[in-house]
Order: sequence, then structure tokens, then C-alpha cells
Amino acid sequence: MIPGYALGAKKTRGPASLLRPPYRGFEEWRSWDQLPELGGGGWVAVWELGHPEWKEPFEAMVSRPGGMPLVLILPEASEVESVTRLLRTIDSCRPSVVLPYHERPAAEEMVSVLCRAPSNFSTEVVDYLVWRGVDLDPAMSRTIRRIVDLSPVVQTITALSRSLYISRRALGRRFLNRQLPVPSHWLHIARVLRA
Repeated sequence: MIPGYALGAKKTRGPASLLRPPYRGFEEWRSWDQLPELGGGGWVAVWELGHPEWKEPFEAMVSRPGGMPLVLILPEASEVESVTRLLRTIDSCRPSVVLPYHERPAAEEMVSVLCRAPSNFSTEVVDYLVWRGVDLDPAMSRTIRRIVDLSPVVQTITALSRSLYISRRALGRRFLNRQLPVPSHWLHIARVLRA
């Protein structure tokens, strides 16, 4: 395990590292193939854009395993070559958290930010699905967002379809025609995600 930065020391790890439970220190990131040998789950990828070799793990961070959160640490303002390039990098890798520049980032700080609930839970769910390749048109995106929003208060599919102002049968056909799981599965998934 690579410890965090020593006080007053230069950076001692590469541009990308990993955090795993109990999130107290950083593991050196080499490739995604190393995850099985390290064992366990709950990994968090950390990518420091202020590191001199920050470009090396770009493709790997963009194509990281599904569900793995990414913490991006911005470079110092004086080191930013191009704001447009920086924004494109951030957009292409879809980080969970973007943190300002830290000389010595602490694992506990990153985890405390990651543990916060999203500001708009249903939008985050739909954005994640689209990012992972689920083909959703705007109408289907709105329907799934609404199901996620209603999941704490709706108990049955009949009540759900009533809340969506559509018949139960038409709601089922809407999902079936797009080759998506039935509405009851979405309701169940939303409850699990909320838990």
C-alpha cells in the first residue's frame, strides 16, 4: 500500500490510485486487471489532473468498470493549460466527485464527499443508465425518473400507473416495446437504490 503524501514531500504516487474499504490509504493503480488480485469490492478510483503524467490513465479512467466511482482532483489554477481541454476531460470520464486542487489529498475527505446523497436522485439514476449504454429516449427517461421519484410512496403498479396518468397495460407495453424490464422491476430497483 502506498501511504498518503508525507508532510512537505513531493507527490509520491502516480496520477491514478485506488481507495478501498475502509478508505484509509491509497493503493497504486496499474490497470483494472489488478482488482481481482487485490480482492474485495467497494473500490474508488482517484485521478489527479495536476500530476505531471495525468494523461497516461485517460482511456482507463473513461472506460473504468461500471459502477466504480471516480474522484477527480483538479490541478492548480496556474497549471491549467486549457480550460476547454480540462472541461472535455471532466465530461468524458463522468466523475462522481470533482475536488479542487489538494497538495496532500486525504482519503477520508474524498469518502465524506462521496457519501453525500445526490441532489437529484432520479436524474442521477437515468444519467447513469444512459452512460452505461441503456438506450433511452426523452419520454422513457422522464418515465423512469418519475418511477424513481414515486418509489418511496407508491406500493403497486396500479398506483404507479395512476400516478403517471397511463393505464397499467399501456405502461407495461411502453417498456416492452423498448425491450426494457417491466415497470415492477424499475419500481423494485428504485427502492433498492434508495435503501
